[in-house]
Amino acid sequence: MKKTLLALSTLLLVVLLAVGLTLSVSADTIQSGTCGNLTWTLNETTGEFVISGEGAMVWNGKFPPWRAYRGSIKSVRIEDGVTSIDDTAFALCEALTSVAISDSVTSIGWMAFYGCTGLTSATIGNGVTSIDRETFYGCTGLTSVTIGNGVTGIGDSAFEGCTSLTSVTIPDSVTRIDSHAFGGCTSLTSLTIGNGVTSIDSSAFKGCTGLTSITIPFVVGGNFGYIFGAHGHFDQSSAIPTSLKNVIITNATTIGHDAFYGCTGLTSITIPDSVTSIESSAFLGCSGLTSITIPDSVTRIDSLAFKGCTGLTSVTIPNSVTNIGYSTFDGCTGLTKMIYCGTLEEWFAISKGEDWKSGVVADLQLHNYENDVCTFCGMTKPNDDGSTNDDAANKNPTENNSSANNNTPNNNNTSNNTSDSGDTSDKKSSGCFSSVSGFALIVPLCGAAVLMVRKKKK
Repeated sequence: MKKTLLALSTLLLVVLLAVGLTLSVSADTIQSGTCGNLTWTLNETTGEFVISGEGAMVWNGKFPPWRAYRGSIKSVRIEDGVTSIDDTAFALCEALTSVAISDSVTSIGWMAFYGCTGLTSATIGNGVTSIDRETFYGCTGLTSVTIGNGVTGIGDSAFEGCTSLTSVTIPDSVTRIDSHAFGGCTSLTSLTIGNGVTSIDSSAFKGCTGLTSITIPFVVGGNFGYIFGAHGHFDQSSAIPTSLKNVIITNATTIGHDAFYGCTGLTSITIPDSVTSIESSAFLGCSGLTSITIPDSVTRIDSLAFKGCTGLTSVTIPNSVTNIGYSTFDGCTGLTKMIYCGTLEEWFAISKGEDWKSGVVADLQLHNYENDVCTFCGMTKPNDDGSTNDDAANKNPTENNSSANNNTPNNNNTSNNTSDSGDTSDKKSSGCFSSVSGFALIVPLCGAAVLMVRKKKK
């Protein structure tokens, strides 16, 4: 009897072990299926999802055939031959952490990766030509994305709410960035937009409060604030981030009206030689801006362009400028140095609007460069950043000299200067001096500048 019981126990143990082994094998079973001409497989243990074959990703019904397993998908690999990722393909796959898309894929559909909160990185192949609306919407864990060189458009809210995204490089192939494309990406600190972009829709970067550096090929639609959510009246709290410090414009012909209106944190901006006009209120209220060099391609600086730039201490104006609008430098109370790279006749020929420099105490330093040296005072032409290697040339021609009759370049003179606004207050005059033919020229900074001609004392 005991032997019989022992035999039965052994048999039962073998059966249980066999059943357990079968269950274990069952847990590792790879789920699979088809969608159109494609085959998909999912290893539920590793979470690896692979789709392969030739053609587009399509299925019957509203949801993809792997929807029941979306909680198990941890990585997605789209193999070569697959031409599209369909709408909602991997939406709400919250365990998904990485995506690799082959170059054969040409389009990514609506909400394809919507709400994949665990997704940390995504590489979009060079074959993709469009990223549809809300493709990566709400992927709060996404820290980096590589956009292939074939992408031409980024759809509405494509990356909206990706709060962990820190940097984005948009390749030259992209021509348009649609509304709210990167809205609410609060961790985004740097942004590089390729030269191919010709259209950036409203609020494309609204709520990107962490941005400190932007490289942009042009100022869209004349209103840089527009793409940060400033509709109509400027709203600093919801539009251009106050943290924005550096802007490099790479391929613009116009800096449009209200372009950087109210960017109080902006300290530097690089304007390319392609720019021909700076429109009204372009830098209005940019109180953190300290200096600016306007390239010699610019012919027009419109009204209010730099009004209220209280931190602006120096500005260089090229002789290509023919028009300065009203109140252009109004309220630039810190402006102490203004250089005009041209002749006196050219300066007088510029059309200047009313109160174009109201509140400015700076006088004009007139320069006429030949072979990079000013023919008036010998000053070396400043570098692109406004600096010069000629220490002697940096000396103020009127500095520390109280002799009214001194005929050296360091002559401190005062004159009653009439400004565009009718101001006749006494001001210290500084500028370039010429001793040719026994004359010294003092060129005060005003729209109807007074030219004092003083013969040398014999």
